[in-house]
Amino acid sequence: MSRLSQRKLANEFTVIYDPFVSLTVGVALAVIGGYRDDQERPGIRHALEHKLWRSTRLHPTGMSFARHWERFTPMLHAETDKSSVVFHCETSHRHVRPAIRLMAEIAKHPTFPAEQVRKETERLQEERGDEEDSPETRLNEVLDRLMFAGDGLGRSVDRGHATVGQFRPAELRTLYRQKFVGQRLALIVSGGFTRDLVEPLITRLFSDLPPGTVHQSAALNYRRLRGGIRLTRAECQKLTFLIGFPTFGFDQELPRIALGVIRNHFSSRITSRLGMKLDAAGFVYSSTDSLWFWRDVGQYYFQVPLFPEKFSRALEIIAAELNLLRAEGVTADDLDHAKHNLAMEAGVRFTKPEDAAPFYGRGWVNCGGAPVLSAPRYRRVLGRVDCRLTRRVARMIFTNGRLVLVAHGPIPKLTKTQIRSLLRLR
Repeated sequence: MSRLSQRKLANEFTVIYDPFVSLTVGVALAVIGGYRDDQERPGIRHALEHKLWRSTRLHPTGMSFARHWERFTPMLHAETDKSSVVFHCETSHRHVRPAIRLMAEIAKHPTFPAEQVRKETERLQEERGDEEDSPETRLNEVLDRLMFAGDGLGRSVDRGHATVGQFRPAELRTLYRQKFVGQRLALIVSGGFTRDLVEPLITRLFSDLPPGTVHQSAALNYRRLRGGIRLTRAECQKLTFLIGFPTFGFDQELPRIALGVIRNHFSSRITSRLGMKLDAAGFVYSSTDSLWFWRDVGQYYFQVPLFPEKFSRALEIIAAELNLLRAEGVTADDLDHAKHNLAMEAGVRFTKPEDAAPFYGRGWVNCGGAPVLSAPRYRRVLGRVDCRLTRRVARMIFTNGRLVLVAHGPIPKLTKTQIRSLLRLR
């Protein structure tokens, strides 16, 4: 059983301990990003992540740095999203201390030689070019812009590839000094370790970071957001569409877990209600979905690819199923299955150190630095979800006024008014 605990050093640096029986240990360094900072240039946080992954003062070249961490982990991962930058790795109990020192090197001793900065920003430009060639990426970015218009969540991490690759070492160094401060950082250690093995080392390595500041943005009320429809016609065989809704955030614990139950029942597993209904209607169902939360707001969407002649019928089926959720919620049998499935998934996620450490890191960032939800607490809250609550949450989230639909491909000649009529929620 995990004994999750969270503490702060004197400089406001957060440490999250998650010890449990395991042969491996996950170590993650999470950084609060700046997705609502209008002064932050598009792509610069991603460029900083690329640069920090390459070298430190003790290991000044990409080769020497990689040869160093390859001694105790098969891979050092680094990821940037709208709200966070996370570095993480998996190692053995024997090597957990070197892994923690690695995160301290990244946090405290980066270097910014001009040639490395140029190479990494060029690499980032290539990545962004690949993403812009992907219809799925473009659809997601359009969905965000429509759903969160006027807020930082509506902007992509990098914006366009033309803006990437224009950063100077001095800009990255300035951003590093702003972001890598005590109040914006958390170290997460998860898996097969003991706290007394790592705590003195963590205190010694991270206590001298400056506390810094965190930008406090105004809360975003999902009820005030407005939906929209965006259609992009293109020459290809199949069309892909996304339907999404803004939701409440981490600050609504029980409704948030209930929405997770609705998602599991409706769209996120092989036997989901939406999948079975589309399959029964003759569709070759292959969809993906997403449910993501930040401190004050969240986002739920599902994506369906199909041939254009089936577009109208798919919208009718989706509307009927959403209306059924609004009218009845998740029925008792389906509720039991969804809760069992979620408890099983959580049991897997929370007992894999390589997944748990970055998961807790992103959770800490997205819930505004509040204590993250432990596995036992998650199961207790999940147990409180009943059919009436799922009905109430469905009526809160699935509304006409906040529905967002984006589509790309050979879209039939339907007007937005006709699409809204097909998707009418009662």
